[in-house]
Amino acid sequence: MHSVPRVILTLQISNIMETSIFSSVDIKPADNPGAVTHIVSGVLQLHGKRRPVNFPATIEIGAAAVTVAASFDINRQNWGVSYAGKKDDLIKDDVKINLDLNFPISGEPAQAE
Repeated sequence: MHSVPRVILTLQISNIMETSIFSSVDIKPADNPGAVTHIVSGVLQLHGKRRPVNFPATIEIGAAAVTVAASFDINRQNWGVSYAGKKDDLIKDDVKINLDLNFPISGEPAQAE
C-alpha cells in the first residue's frame, strides 16, 4: 500500500476575496474502505481563524497521479463568517465543500504557470 503524503492546499475564496489554507495533519485509511478510502484531518484557516476539520475522502494513487475526491460540510459561523440576515433568510450556516483534486506524479517538480 502506498503512503499518502502530507498535503497543503491553498484555496481562493472568490466571493470574499481572501486566501484560505488547509494543512493536513493526518491521513488515515478508513475503517471500512469502500467509496470512502481515507479520513483526512487537518486545520482550515479561513477568515483569519484556524480550526480543526476532519472529512472522509476517496484517495487513489495511480501510476500517473494521485486523485482526491471529497464532499463535506463546515459551519461558517465557526470561522466568524456571519451575515445579519433576516427572519426567513436563505443563508444557511452549513457550507458544502466539494474537492476534486488531481496531483500528477513525475520525477520533476511542477512549474508555476
